[in-house]
Amino acid sequence: MFNAWADFTADKLVDPGLYHDPGITLTEHPAEIDDDAIKRVSELLKQAIDTSPDHLRQMLGELVSQTKPSLLDTIQVPEHEITVDELLSRVKTTAYFPHPGLRIYYSLTDNKNKVLVFYNGESTEMTVELLPFIQILCEKKHFNAGTFNPWSDTPESIELLVNLINQGYLLEDAG
Repeated sequence: MFNAWADFTADKLVDPGLYHDPGITLTEHPAEIDDDAIKRVSELLKQAIDTSPDHLRQMLGELVSQTKPSLLDTIQVPEHEITVDELLSRVKTTAYFPHPGLRIYYSLTDNKNKVLVFYNGESTEMTVELLPFIQILCEKKHFNAGTFNPWSDTPESIELLVNLINQGYLLEDAG
């Protein structure tokens, strides 16, 4: 988990260039890593590393929501991407189920006014009013026709469903 956290943190750095210190005084033994160098690097790390709850929340959510490698080959992206209009015409009459590779989680932000939704190693921010929709999406293994009707007029929820369908994570139940 530490490696994932380090990679996530490094990706968020503005200038992840090589370490350089123009104010450094050359030592008698240039190959020696002395205590002053360790102190300078320690201070740089303390300044660069974000351990805020929101940062850690996003990192953990993106990490645990990654599709297991053994299931990646079983995901089939539809030949025809569904549009918002097509989904709106189907959502009331079509049942859906999540692909077994879908690992979807959510977390409220620190100030509790937004919800972060994590799937496939990605995150998207949604309004807290959609929490019941998100909970259903995360907790159920089958969605009867009409399950998503209460949220069919909310662009955020429809956009998430369209993305899940178009990525092969939410499938129509033909049976």
